[in-house]
Amino acid sequence: MSEQTLTPGQGVVIANILPTLSSMPAVLEAHRVRVAKAGQYAQGIIDKVSAAEKITAEMDNDMKTAIIRLDDAVKVMMGERQPFTQMMEQIAGAFIGNEKQLKPYRDTLQTFRNKRAEQVAAEERQRQEEAARTAAKNKEYADIVAFITRNIEQKLAAKKADRKNQLQAAFNDITLANFEAKEQGMRALSHMFPYGKLNEILNYFVPAQKFHTPAEVAAIDKKIRDGYNWDAFMDTYKTELEVFMRDLIDRLPSKREELLEQKRQAEEKERLRLEREAQLAREQELERQRQQANAAEKKRIEAEQDALRKQQEETRRQEAAAQADRDRLAEEQRLREEATQLELERQRQAEEKKAEETAEAARAVSHAGTLFDQVTAAAPLDKAPEARKGYEVTVTGAAGYVELFQFWFMEAGPALWEKDQKKFEAMKFSSLVSFAEKAMLKGKKVESKYIIYKETYSSVNRRDQPKED
Repeated sequence: MSEQTLTPGQGVVIANILPTLSSMPAVLEAHRVRVAKAGQYAQGIIDKVSAAEKITAEMDNDMKTAIIRLDDAVKVMMGERQPFTQMMEQIAGAFIGNEKQLKPYRDTLQTFRNKRAEQVAAEERQRQEEAARTAAKNKEYADIVAFITRNIEQKLAAKKADRKNQLQAAFNDITLANFEAKEQGMRALSHMFPYGKLNEILNYFVPAQKFHTPAEVAAIDKKIRDGYNWDAFMDTYKTELEVFMRDLIDRLPSKREELLEQKRQAEEKERLRLEREAQLAREQELERQRQQANAAEKKRIEAEQDALRKQQEETRRQEAAAQADRDRLAEEQRLREEATQLELERQRQAEEKKAEETAEAARAVSHAGTLFDQVTAAAPLDKAPEARKGYEVTVTGAAGYVELFQFWFMEAGPALWEKDQKKFEAMKFSSLVSFAEKAMLKGKKVESKYIIYKETYSSVNRRDQPKED
């Protein structure tokens, strides 16, 4: 009988069958007694057969008779209970019919609630995506600022170091001939930063960015340059170079002494060279005279040659000592220049490191603020209904089911085979889809062009808990 609403006529029918239902306890009791007797009879035969070593023809006939009597007992009981069960089905159908009239309303309301949950989830995703994009752009902005700031600091530090190297090189090239002019030039030299050549000095290039256009990057660069504390930098630049120049000027007296010593050594070297050439000419002349003279004269000439050789040895010794002095002075000067270059390089590296640390600190602060802004921007604007998130899988091609089976087999197939082979063999395509939908909740997804995943939301209908006083 189909399930339907209880009509007035049905109400009368039910009222009329109520007296019949009053006899149901007696019938149930009769059935209980019948079941007990039939069960006792059947159990006796089962015990007899279980104890026998061989099932005889007589036993087989007893078992057949028992089965027939058991079937007859079931048929009798089914016939006696049928009027009651039919009555109950009619009553249940009447009640269920009324209940089912509310189901379309409930399903419609649930559909709208699910739609609301999907709308809120979509809005939440959009806010999170927008917050993430904004955070990424703000982070990129901080990176651009750090990059530009670091390059400005490094380029300025390099310019200052280059200028010091130029001054040091000019100091090293001073000679006695230009000493006075160089000294006057050093004392009159201006140490102002060449601000007019700023674009030439800051010759860095900002790489292309993902979230900022070239025009935006150029605007950021201009903003940072315009906002840089140029007054403080130029004061520092001027002060450091003035201090550096004063140190060079203070070294001028010792530089003059070095140059004078170098000149003296050069003159001494030239004197010894001329003396050595004269001695060689004298020795050659004596050798010529010795070859032309007699024995007595040869003896005198040989004595002069011996004295000349001793004089030459002394000259060579003096030359060696003078060369050693020149080498010592040259090495001392080289070490001084090397130490100066090392100090200038150390200062340049220290300034570059400071610029790097300053830029990184500013970038870290900006990143922290960006993360806070992202969390704030992604916060839900409206309270969403309590809902369960799920996934609906759509298969667009037969090959998709093959991939679903492979996925299921790798994830759960062997274990199910060991546990229940019949259930394994009864696996259906719809079960493969359900398995994939549940697996997605654990983050396991079938990557396939034939399989489409769609997020679903089912709102939960739960009574609000009463607020505590």
